[in-house]
Amino acid sequence: MDCNRKGCGNKALDWKVCAQCFLVRYCSEECLEEDWDLCHENECEGHVFNIKDLIQQNAVKPQQIGKGTYSEVCLVQHRKTKTFYALKAISKSIISVNLPLQTLFREISLHKSLVHENIVRLYDQLEDQKKIYLVLEYVSKVNLYEYIKCYEKIPENDAVKIFVDICLGIRYMHSKGILHRDLKAENILISEDFRSKICDLGWSTYCDKPRNTFCGTLDYMSPELLNGEMYSFPSDIWSLGILLYEMLHGKMPFDASNESEKLQNIKTKNFFIEPKISQAGRGLLQKILTYDPHKRITLNEILKHRWIQENYDIDCAISLGNKVNHPIHGTGSIVSIKGLICSVNFTNKTLEFSIPELASYITFANENLEESTFDPIRFEVSKDISQSFRHQHFFSASTSKIEESSSSFSSFENGNVTDSMISELIDNQDPLRIYEIQKDLLQLQQELEQPKVCKAVPQRRKTLIDQIFGNS
Repeated sequence: MDCNRKGCGNKALDWKVCAQCFLVRYCSEECLEEDWDLCHENECEGHVFNIKDLIQQNAVKPQQIGKGTYSEVCLVQHRKTKTFYALKAISKSIISVNLPLQTLFREISLHKSLVHENIVRLYDQLEDQKKIYLVLEYVSKVNLYEYIKCYEKIPENDAVKIFVDICLGIRYMHSKGILHRDLKAENILISEDFRSKICDLGWSTYCDKPRNTFCGTLDYMSPELLNGEMYSFPSDIWSLGILLYEMLHGKMPFDASNESEKLQNIKTKNFFIEPKISQAGRGLLQKILTYDPHKRITLNEILKHRWIQENYDIDCAISLGNKVNHPIHGTGSIVSIKGLICSVNFTNKTLEFSIPELASYITFANENLEESTFDPIRFEVSKDISQSFRHQHFFSASTSKIEESSSSFSSFENGNVTDSMISELIDNQDPLRIYEIQKDLLQLQQELEQPKVCKAVPQRRKTLIDQIFGNS
């Protein structure tokens, strides 16, 4: 990325940023000051929050929800909006001694530039005389490490949802030229609606050329990193493979009694895949945990893989021939769909996109229906229903929590399922009863997601609703 000062043309430093917005970068202090005086002072977005508006839940004993080497994270609530946030506090006394200022500035600048549903959002950075504060998206409940510890082994049809979320988040980071470098179960948060989000970008860096900094967590480090070789984006993909293995087996692939033995196991690729793992799952693990980074599978290949196709519920209106109106590449059409990856043919080039990525760029036409825009919310419906009902017992068995999760997917354009009907359906039901109705609810959803069926066979739709909601 070039220096933000007009006419400079030099490469910007990833830590030399505007200390107000952290969104623009410069090659030097001189360029930063000059650009501020010329124009950026008027353009700078400044701060979103005031530290006085963020109220700790317990003023006497703040509710700590996380703790790192140089920081602690507490739950806070905005005074006016009542929205909860995670407030990360870093003592100024450790800056420049244990935590270099340029490292902190780089983390803030990188993190603030990332806006994706599978990455914890950094909204603002504030400070007082003693501390620097980062205002982060609050993701309730557990991290992936705790989730695995509770379940020991995660079934493949559940692990795939977590894994795809992480892959989509990392794919977005890589598209921005950013390498995470510390992917591990503790750095994946799982929300109440079972969406996984990547957090802790402390080791993340721009990767415009191969790196050689030794960093991360031993169990997840790639062979090239451990060997002191230059590494790049495939190093993150290795870490994804470790995460997938950990979810399916409930343990690390290269576990050992000491670090030297562990290192040897990693370097010799000495790991065992349990026979009960599906053939497609075994194949994907072997392709990701490939010793040579140049032969390692890519993120797009992962999202196309047979294991994703067999286990991930892809239910959307995207199909071959759909027109794509892309803001940069212009008009194109979908020429192939494999797993979660679509190939789109533009003038003189064919590019690959993930299905969620294409959501806002697609228009499609059905027989007897007017052309309309693909709705990403409806794309998420089937996944939300399946995952929310399947995992609600882990987060909360209370009816109120279930009702809260249900509200995001309880209305359908082609049917008459409402929030009140869902609430009435699950009222006073225990989790086992909820599981029993899951199949019927999914069947109803599938019917409602098919405009042709709903239009041609309205009686079928009415019968389904009556059966599930006891109107017959």
